[in-house]
Amino acid sequence: MGWDGVKINKSLTKKEIKAYLDDLYEPLDSEIVYDVWYGAVPYQKNKKSKIEVFGLVVFTSIDKKEKILWTKEVSEDMGPCSFDCPERIIKLLTPTKDEFSNSWRETCLYNTKKHSTKKKGKVRLEDM
Repeated sequence: MGWDGVKINKSLTKKEIKAYLDDLYEPLDSEIVYDVWYGAVPYQKNKKSKIEVFGLVVFTSIDKKEKILWTKEVSEDMGPCSFDCPERIIKLLTPTKDEFSNSWRETCLYNTKKHSTKKKGKVRLEDM
């Protein structure tokens, strides 16, 4: 469960990193929040099974001196420690009974609502 590195020729923008990861994982939808990529990734166990969509979190880091893009993949069922996945991506995920996945999804949705409330200038008791 280490980090993977890819040699790059130049410093990449957030948009270029997103495009690279989108090409690699082929998500239905994705977004980079800070330095973390969130994606709704389709998966099919075999040709007879139905396609399911799971949440994938990819942490990113750029070593500018060595010109390396570092990535670390963590699927939702592994209990990722980053909870800023947008609601629109969570809504694309296949319902599951997995405890880690459901906990991660709920925390992301809670954070989304918490941040949207703060943007409107309202303060909730839980935020104090």
